[in-house]
Amino acid sequence: MESKRNRVRALVAGDRIAVVAPSGPVDGEALEAGVAVLEGAGFVVQRPLERPSWRIFSGTDEERLGELQAALDAPDIGAVWLARGGYGLNRILPRLRLSDRVAREKLVIGFSDATALLTAAGRFMGPWWHMISSEKLPAEGWLICLT
Repeated sequence: MESKRNRVRALVAGDRIAVVAPSGPVDGEALEAGVAVLEGAGFVVQRPLERPSWRIFSGTDEERLGELQAALDAPDIGAVWLARGGYGLNRILPRLRLSDRVAREKLVIGFSDATALLTAAGRFMGPWWHMISSEKLPAEGWLICLT
């Protein structure tokens, strides 16, 4: 018998994707190029919060945790896409609240530093993709995987 735990519906035009930056700082130009690809496919994109970098991170641990947790918890978000890899997610991971509810409702997509989240979430969450970060979308053409 097939488990429904690992079945999340495919994304369709009009779905909301939250792009979050829980690791290193994001290159604004690259981010906007990736967002343009997603919006061009009909998705509604929530960009990462604008904030000053802190040390080598895209913000303080509290800021990064808050942004990621809010995206995972938001009922209107169909996918959470990490803007880039790097380092830093492991600093906030122990404080992240993961749940089976999220597993039934969201795709989580990321690369590099996202491995820490994807591995930890594996016991709760269904589909997750270890793939290109959103800022690399224009060069890689990975959008076809979402639909």
